[in-house]
Amino acid sequence: MHGNRRSALLVLAVVLCGAALFLWQGRLREMQQDEGGEEMAMGAGPREIVEPSDPEAWSPAPATLRKEAESAVRGQLEAFKSGDYETAITYQSEMLRQNFASPDHFRQMMEANYPQFAHYKRIEFQEATVHEDGKHVQLSVQVTGEDGVTVSARYLMVREQDQFRVEGVEGGSMASAPPGDRT
Repeated sequence: MHGNRRSALLVLAVVLCGAALFLWQGRLREMQQDEGGEEMAMGAGPREIVEPSDPEAWSPAPATLRKEAESAVRGQLEAFKSGDYETAITYQSEMLRQNFASPDHFRQMMEANYPQFAHYKRIEFQEATVHEDGKHVQLSVQVTGEDGVTVSARYLMVREQDQFRVEGVEGGSMASAPPGDRT
């Protein structure tokens, strides 16, 4: 009978932990949604200045801006690949860096939610647009992880201290990858 009580308590503890995790994840999603209701990945908070969904504010990015923004994305991906999260987090905007207690916390989030980025094999840059403010660039990408799975994402880059940094990423998580993209 003592074993049954212990088993029942263990089941109760697991159920309570699961419920707490479910509630915490829901609250985290609420905090990560922008004003338009689109979830921003990689810890992004609400955007106050730039609204990516306003097509009139965006135009094709000049080659120099495109190359500069792509270079920042490649730099972060290479840092992920080598396990250098001290460097990888420096590619995040100041706003995003505030969301992580440490580079290790950032690593845990990336490996759990964005394995194709954390362990990328290949990236293909697609469309690049610049916001009328000249400080923001959007890059559409396809990232293939070492596991062969390809995901699509859109980076929102911001110019801070004369270089582009990641301000947010839409898509790219395994949860957002359509079944057809999982090879």
